[in-house]
Amino acid sequence: MYVIHWKVLLNLWMVIKMNNELFFSIIIPNYNNVKYIEKCIDSVLNQTYKNFEIIIVDDGSTDESIKSLKEKYKNIENIKLIFNNHYGVSKARNTGLSIAQGQWITFLDSDDFFDKNILIEAYNKIVNNDIDFIAFNLNLIDEKNRKIKNDLYDNVCDSKNINVNELIESCVSIKKIGYKKYNYKYGNIRCIGAKFYKRNIIEKNNIQFNEKLITFEDGIFNINYLNYCQNVYISSKKMYNYFVNSFSATKFKKFNLTYKNTINLINYLRESSLITKEMFYNFLDESLNMLINVLIKNKKYEDVKNDFKLIKNIINNNKKVIDYSNIFFKIIYSLILKDKYYLVFIIYKIKYKLKG
Repeated sequence: MYVIHWKVLLNLWMVIKMNNELFFSIIIPNYNNVKYIEKCIDSVLNQTYKNFEIIIVDDGSTDESIKSLKEKYKNIENIKLIFNNHYGVSKARNTGLSIAQGQWITFLDSDDFFDKNILIEAYNKIVNNDIDFIAFNLNLIDEKNRKIKNDLYDNVCDSKNINVNELIESCVSIKKIGYKKYNYKYGNIRCIGAKFYKRNIIEKNNIQFNEKLITFEDGIFNINYLNYCQNVYISSKKMYNYFVNSFSATKFKKFNLTYKNTINLINYLRESSLITKEMFYNFLDESLNMLINVLIKNKKYEDVKNDFKLIKNIINNNKKVIDYSNIFFKIIYSLILKDKYYLVFIIYKIKYKLKG
């Protein structure tokens, strides 16, 4: 007589239960992306795995997005359309989280699109493994729909049984730790694209996007979430197409916005218990590097000299960052603290010229 092992029955029951309940919620925030939104949504509707809902949160679009959404998608049963005022992408994602019913949640920006098999790939990983988090790899796509090579995405390795702290380190400091320590084997763990999250972990721990941030809000969300994970899985498969366009990059070129966001991040991370001191200062070192570049690149000294004082204040209030810097930045930070702004400006201009 053949006896079925109780674990087989348990696994069978779990699969039946999962298939009877809504499995995935895909949250799509949209703002003035009428050019790409239909391709984005259709990439979900055309998935080979069909047990999902789509939550589209329009963030007060002023183009033809709302008209397009209402005309094409309002009568599709598994699509929820939400229309907000313009509060920003974090508010839009939080709105989606508040009404999501799927056991697992993933996010898709409205100018990006899924590979048609991403949901079945995620489903198979979930039912065959005890995991709390999945990260697939990404393709970078330019405005002519060409794939862009990038070491951050081309060196990813399939990984499980990972030390979660390694992922948090890579999320906090992509270049200093993610690259130098782990050679990008975890990919862009900071980005929420191609990541899958358990809804019960999000709800139980009240994890949300920080609505004060204009950048790194996804990194903070991931750091929060990973602190509650036991088992995570990284896949090298490129299942998400991330659109890189010139418009989205402009927010990184405005010093005032970048400075304000950096201050908000510093205050948040310093007061939180999410990361170690070493992680914090590595993050700060990387952020100061970006802030100095935003200040100086393609600018005249007369236009930026007064803003150096703002960077000086950050260094003054966090002098320990110098201990975590390489020789080049130890010199740069020291010069800024001594008010040698013009010399720093010249050094960076030479650096840009040498790089071409």
